[in-house]
Amino acid sequence: MENMKYLDHPIWEEYYKELDPEKRWKLYEEIIYTEADDGANALRKELFQWRYTDPKKPGKRVDKGIWEMVVMPAHMSGFIAFRSRIQQHIDDSLKSLRMTKEIKNDDVLLSAVYWEMRNIARRFYDTCKSSQYGRKLFGMKESTWPEKQIRCAHDVWTMAEIVPEKFDRKNEMQIFSDAVIDEFYILSEQSQEIYEDVRVKLKRKRFPIVI
Repeated sequence: MENMKYLDHPIWEEYYKELDPEKRWKLYEEIIYTEADDGANALRKELFQWRYTDPKKPGKRVDKGIWEMVVMPAHMSGFIAFRSRIQQHIDDSLKSLRMTKEIKNDDVLLSAVYWEMRNIARRFYDTCKSSQYGRKLFGMKESTWPEKQIRCAHDVWTMAEIVPEKFDRKNEMQIFSDAVIDEFYILSEQSQEIYEDVRVKLKRKRFPIVI
Protein backbone atom coordinates (compact mmCIF):
# COMPACT_ATOMS: atom_id res chain seq x y z
CA MET A 1 0.00 0.00 0.00
CA GLU A 2 1.33 3.44 -0.96
CA ASN A 3 0.88 6.50 1.21
CA MET A 4 1.05 9.60 -0.98
CA LYS A 5 2.54 11.66 1.86
CA TYR A 6 5.82 9.76 1.49
CA LEU A 7 8.16 9.37 -1.46
CA ASP A 8 8.58 5.96 -3.01
CA HIS A 9 12.09 4.47 -3.19
CA PRO A 10 12.03 1.90 -6.04
CA ILE A 11 15.78 1.26 -5.84
CA TRP A 12 15.43 0.46 -2.14
CA GLU A 13 12.23 -1.55 -2.38
CA GLU A 14 13.88 -4.93 -1.81
CA TYR A 15 15.90 -3.52 1.09
CA TYR A 16 12.77 -2.32 2.85
CA LYS A 17 10.93 -5.59 2.25
CA GLU A 18 13.73 -7.85 3.50
CA LEU A 19 13.51 -8.88 7.18
CA ASP A 20 16.85 -10.63 7.66
CA PRO A 21 19.47 -8.12 8.96
CA GLU A 22 22.42 -9.76 7.19
CA LYS A 23 20.61 -9.81 3.84
CA ARG A 24 19.52 -6.21 4.37
CA TRP A 25 23.09 -5.09 5.01
CA LYS A 26 24.28 -6.90 1.88
CA LEU A 27 21.58 -5.14 -0.14
CA TYR A 28 22.57 -1.82 1.40
CA GLU A 29 26.21 -2.25 0.39
CA GLU A 30 25.28 -3.33 -3.13
CA ILE A 31 22.99 -0.34 -3.66
CA ILE A 32 25.35 2.35 -2.36
CA TYR A 33 28.09 1.07 -4.69
CA THR A 34 25.89 0.88 -7.79
CA GLU A 35 23.40 3.74 -7.37
CA ALA A 36 23.68 7.46 -6.72
CA ASP A 37 23.07 8.64 -3.18
CA ASP A 38 19.61 10.18 -2.87
CA GLY A 39 20.70 11.97 0.28
CA ALA A 40 19.44 9.35 2.73
CA ASN A 41 22.19 6.71 2.62
CA ALA A 42 23.88 7.94 5.80
CA LEU A 43 20.52 7.95 7.59
CA ARG A 44 19.76 4.39 6.42
CA LYS A 45 23.11 3.23 7.79
CA GLU A 46 22.51 5.07 11.05
CA LEU A 47 19.09 3.46 11.47
CA PHE A 48 20.45 0.03 10.60
CA GLN A 49 23.25 0.26 13.15
CA TRP A 50 20.96 1.60 15.87
CA ARG A 51 18.34 -1.07 15.23
CA TYR A 52 20.47 -4.19 15.05
CA THR A 53 23.49 -3.47 17.24
CA ASP A 54 23.71 -4.25 20.95
CA PRO A 55 26.33 -1.87 22.46
CA LYS A 56 27.02 -4.36 25.25
CA LYS A 57 27.43 -7.28 22.84
CA PRO A 58 28.58 -5.88 19.47
CA GLY A 59 28.64 -9.30 17.80
CA LYS A 60 25.04 -10.11 18.72
CA ARG A 61 22.12 -9.17 16.48
CA VAL A 62 19.12 -7.56 18.18
CA ASP A 63 16.13 -5.61 16.89
CA LYS A 64 15.47 -2.54 18.97
CA GLY A 65 12.81 -1.42 16.52
CA ILE A 66 10.65 -4.38 17.47
CA TRP A 67 11.06 -3.51 21.14
CA GLU A 68 9.76 0.01 20.50
CA MET A 69 6.62 -1.44 18.90
CA VAL A 70 6.10 -3.89 21.76
CA VAL A 71 6.37 -1.12 24.36
CA MET A 72 4.01 1.39 22.70
CA PRO A 73 0.72 -0.43 23.48
CA ALA A 74 2.00 -1.20 26.98
CA HIS A 75 1.90 2.52 27.80
CA MET A 76 -1.87 2.18 28.08
CA SER A 77 -1.73 -0.65 30.61
CA GLY A 78 0.25 1.11 33.32
CA PHE A 79 3.50 -0.59 32.29
CA ILE A 80 5.20 2.73 32.98
CA ALA A 81 3.67 4.48 35.94
CA PHE A 82 3.62 8.23 35.35
CA ARG A 83 2.34 10.34 32.45
CA SER A 84 5.40 12.58 32.25
CA ARG A 85 7.66 9.55 32.30
CA ILE A 86 5.67 7.91 29.52
CA GLN A 87 5.84 11.10 27.44
CA GLN A 88 9.60 11.18 27.93
CA HIS A 89 9.89 7.53 26.95
CA ILE A 90 7.85 8.20 23.78
CA ASP A 91 10.07 11.18 22.93
CA ASP A 92 13.20 9.06 23.46
CA SER A 93 11.76 6.32 21.24
CA LEU A 94 10.94 8.77 18.45
CA LYS A 95 14.43 10.24 18.69
CA SER A 96 15.95 6.76 18.38
CA LEU A 97 13.76 6.14 15.32
CA ARG A 98 14.99 9.49 13.91
CA MET A 99 11.48 10.98 13.86
CA THR A 100 12.70 14.51 14.52
CA LYS A 101 11.69 17.98 13.30
CA GLU A 102 14.77 18.13 11.10
CA ILE A 103 13.82 14.88 9.35
CA LYS A 104 10.25 16.06 8.76
CA ASN A 105 11.55 19.08 6.86
CA ASP A 106 13.27 16.89 4.25
CA ASP A 107 11.01 14.72 2.07
CA VAL A 108 13.75 12.22 1.19
CA LEU A 109 14.85 11.68 4.79
CA LEU A 110 11.25 11.66 6.00
CA SER A 111 10.39 8.91 3.53
CA ALA A 112 13.47 6.88 4.44
CA VAL A 113 12.37 6.90 8.10
CA TYR A 114 8.81 6.00 7.10
CA TRP A 115 9.93 2.99 5.03
CA GLU A 116 12.28 1.79 7.78
CA MET A 117 9.35 1.98 10.18
CA ARG A 118 7.31 -0.05 7.69
CA ASN A 119 10.05 -2.68 7.79
CA ILE A 120 9.97 -2.73 11.60
CA ALA A 121 6.19 -3.12 11.49
CA ARG A 122 6.50 -5.91 8.91
CA ARG A 123 8.90 -7.74 11.23
CA PHE A 124 6.53 -7.22 14.18
CA TYR A 125 3.55 -8.57 12.23
CA ASP A 126 5.62 -11.55 11.16
CA THR A 127 5.97 -12.51 14.83
CA CYS A 128 2.18 -12.20 15.18
CA LYS A 129 1.84 -15.20 12.86
CA SER A 130 3.67 -17.45 15.33
CA SER A 131 1.88 -20.16 17.30
CA GLN A 132 2.62 -18.30 20.55
CA TYR A 133 0.88 -15.05 19.63
CA GLY A 134 -2.58 -14.39 21.07
CA ARG A 135 -3.05 -17.83 22.59
CA LYS A 136 -6.39 -18.67 24.27
CA LEU A 137 -7.52 -20.65 27.32
CA PHE A 138 -4.63 -19.48 29.49
CA GLY A 139 -2.15 -20.18 26.72
CA MET A 140 -3.22 -23.75 26.07
CA LYS A 141 -4.85 -23.21 22.67
CA GLU A 142 -3.48 -21.49 19.60
CA SER A 143 -5.59 -18.74 18.04
CA THR A 144 -6.71 -18.96 14.43
CA TRP A 145 -5.16 -16.61 11.87
CA PRO A 146 -8.28 -14.37 11.76
CA GLU A 147 -8.22 -14.19 15.58
CA LYS A 148 -4.54 -13.24 15.53
CA GLN A 149 -5.25 -10.47 13.05
CA ILE A 150 -7.99 -9.08 15.28
CA ARG A 151 -5.67 -9.14 18.28
CA CYS A 152 -2.93 -7.49 16.23
CA ALA A 153 -5.37 -4.85 14.93
CA HIS A 154 -6.21 -3.99 18.54
CA ASP A 155 -2.50 -3.49 19.30
CA VAL A 156 -2.04 -1.38 16.16
CA TRP A 157 -5.03 0.83 17.01
CA THR A 158 -3.67 1.32 20.53
CA MET A 159 -0.12 2.23 19.51
CA ALA A 160 -0.98 4.21 16.38
CA GLU A 161 -4.08 6.14 17.49
CA ILE A 162 -4.72 5.97 21.24
CA VAL A 163 -1.19 6.44 22.61
CA PRO A 164 -0.54 9.55 20.44
CA GLU A 165 -3.89 11.02 21.45
CA LYS A 166 -3.65 10.27 25.16
CA PHE A 167 -0.10 11.56 25.57
CA ASP A 168 -0.36 14.61 23.26
CA ARG A 169 2.03 13.24 20.67
CA LYS A 170 -0.18 12.98 17.55
CA ASN A 171 2.00 15.25 15.43
CA GLU A 172 5.27 13.83 16.71
CA MET A 173 4.12 10.23 16.14
CA GLN A 174 2.51 10.76 12.72
CA ILE A 175 5.21 8.88 10.78
CA PHE A 176 5.06 6.01 13.26
CA SER A 177 1.26 5.84 13.09
CA ASP A 178 1.12 6.01 9.30
CA ALA A 179 3.74 3.30 8.92
CA VAL A 180 2.28 0.74 11.31
CA ILE A 181 -1.25 1.18 9.94
CA ASP A 182 -0.18 1.14 6.28
CA GLU A 183 1.85 -2.03 6.80
CA PHE A 184 -0.98 -3.73 8.66
CA TYR A 185 -3.31 -3.02 5.74
CA ILE A 186 -1.23 -5.28 3.46
CA LEU A 187 -0.86 -8.10 5.99
CA SER A 188 -3.66 -10.01 4.24
CA GLU A 189 -6.55 -9.41 1.88
CA GLN A 190 -8.84 -8.93 4.88
CA SER A 191 -6.53 -6.95 7.16
CA GLN A 192 -7.73 -3.44 6.21
CA GLU A 193 -11.35 -4.46 6.73
CA ILE A 194 -10.42 -6.15 10.02
CA TYR A 195 -8.62 -3.02 11.23
CA GLU A 196 -11.47 -0.68 10.37
CA ASP A 197 -13.97 -3.01 12.04
CA VAL A 198 -11.87 -3.23 15.22
CA ARG A 199 -11.35 0.53 15.14
CA VAL A 200 -15.10 1.25 14.96
CA LYS A 201 -15.93 -1.23 17.73
CA LEU A 202 -13.23 0.08 20.05
CA LYS A 203 -14.21 3.68 19.41
CA ARG A 204 -17.80 2.85 20.33
CA LYS A 205 -16.54 1.19 23.48
CA ARG A 206 -14.55 4.30 24.43
CA PHE A 207 -17.27 6.76 23.40
CA PRO A 208 -20.67 4.99 23.71
CA ILE A 209 -23.53 6.56 21.84
CA VAL A 210 -26.09 8.04 24.24
CA ILE A 211 -29.71 7.88 23.03
